[in-house]
Amino acid sequence: MNKWQLHEAKNKLSNIIDIAMHGTPQCITKRGEEAVVIISIKGYKQLTKQKPDFKEYLLSIPKIDNLDIQRAKGYARDFEL
Repeated sequence: MNKWQLHEAKNKLSNIIDIAMHGTPQCITKRGEEAVVIISIKGYKQLTKQKPDFKEYLLSIPKIDNLDIQRAKGYARDFEL
């Protein structure tokens, strides 16, 4: 991640945005302290994407109602008790 001082970022904002759009976050500092990060919209959406809770996850699993399972017609193994 590149770091830019605020006054430098003002002059090169278009360039900074282009770099961020290609996947490299850009940090802007103010008075020597990290102030903000510029990221692409794709990166932002990945960070803010809500993940389903456990209940939603379980409900999203494909149903097996129509699953056709055939039992093998062979003989069972011999076993001793």
